Parts: sequence; structure tokens; C-alpha cells
Amino acid sequence: MSRFSILSNDMDKVHSYFGNNLWLGSLKAAKNSQLLRLNNIQTVITVANNISLKLENFKHYIFSIEDSASFRILDYFKQINEVIQEGLMHGSVLVHCVAGVSRSSACVIAHLMQSQGWSYEKTYYYVKEKRLTINPNPGFKKQLIQYSNQLDLIQKTKNSLESTQSSKLLLSPRYKQKSREDLITKLIQNNIKSPNRRIEQLDYSSTTEDREIYRFQLAQKLFANSLMGNENDKKTAQKSNRQNKANPLKIKLSLQYN
Repeated sequence: MSRFSILSNDMDKVHSYFGNNLWLGSLKAAKNSQLLRLNNIQTVITVANNISLKLENFKHYIFSIEDSASFRILDYFKQINEVIQEGLMHGSVLVHCVAGVSRSSACVIAHLMQSQGWSYEKTYYYVKEKRLTINPNPGFKKQLIQYSNQLDLIQKTKNSLESTQSSKLLLSPRYKQKSREDLITKLIQNNIKSPNRRIEQLDYSSTTEDREIYRFQLAQKLFANSLMGNENDKKTAQKSNRQNKANPLKIKLSLQYN
């Protein structure tokens, strides 16, 4: 195949999603119903102005976008991304403008940045490998970089919130209570599985089974001590409260002395 024939493709497959493909192409490709059906394209997205195109038996969306450096294509990315994502759930999708060079390529790049979490530079060269003719105008490139920064900030904020929520969950009394119950359950299960013998200490002749039994017994002992410590603290506090209630004069004298 010659370089000229590669450069003159009406459309090119850019990315695959679970068997469905995202295509990038020209107006000529969008008008070729046979080509669309052959590639299982169910959704066609037109991102151009001043063109007349009516498609039957296809989901067709039109976004009036000018190929101008001053045009705010950034304002359309979110909506176009949603349409692409919805279309890919039901078949393959074609995004096209007039030549498949500037407007449609900017929209496809924006979608891949959002869906794949890629940077602008990585996404641009990825799409460039699939369709050599892409070349978003300078204004679109600046807005794509801006969009990439916005997506990056959103992801960082999301990660920070998830980290904060995880930390709060770990510190919450309910989580600690659940962890304690899980530990008790695990100890009970291990106790059922463990043999009725005790390992007082380990040495070089100890088997793997001996080491497992020893670890289990140690965990039981530490856990029991922890429970006893908590219970003793509670009993001490309860005893102190009872004594204070029984001897109000003692409390009063103690306060006066202090």
C-alpha cells in the first residue's frame, strides 16, 4: 500500500472497547452507508458546521463546531464524550468532520484522555499513529492541554478524597469493632482447625506445622491479654465510680485539699 493511499483513508480505527471500535474520519466516510455497516458502526457523530448530512438507520448526532483557533471546542468535550461512551455500548462509533483532520481528531483525543486517563502528549501521538493526517488547529491544541490539566486535577482530588475517607473509616469505632469481631471469628476458625497440642517454644527442629501452631497460640494469648486489659480497665473505672458515689464526703474533702 502506498503512502498516498494511507494518507487518503476516509476513516481509520483509533481504539477498541470490548469488541466495539472508535473510528475517526471524514465526511465522505459518513456518507458511505455500506462502509459504516461493514464496520458495525451504529453511531455517527458529526462535529462540523455548514454541512448537510442525513443518515437513516444510524444514531446520528450533530455538533456545530467551527474549525477556528478561537472557537471554544472545550465546551463540547464533556457532552461528546458521553455520546461516544453511550454509542460504544451498542456498537462501533464514527467521529467525523469534513476532512478528519482538526475538529474530529480533537474530539477523539479528548475522549481518550478522559476514558483512558492519558496525558495530552501520549494521546496525541497515539491517535497520530492511527491516522497520520490528524492536526488539531493551534487553538484546539491549547484547549486540549487545558482539558488534560482539568482531568488531572479532578483525578487528584478524587484520589485525595478516597484516601481521606479510607483513613476516617480505619479510625472509626464501628470499623474497629468490626475488625475485632473478624479477628475473633478467625481465631475460632483457626482453633477448630488446630490440633489439640501446645508448642511451648520453637527450635531448629521445629516443623512448619509447629511454627503455625506456635503463631496461633501466641496470637490467642496476645488477644486474650488485650481483652483482659480492656475488661480490667472497665472494672477499675466502675469500682471507682461506686466508691465515689458511696463516699461523697471523701470527694468533697479531696477537692478542698487540692
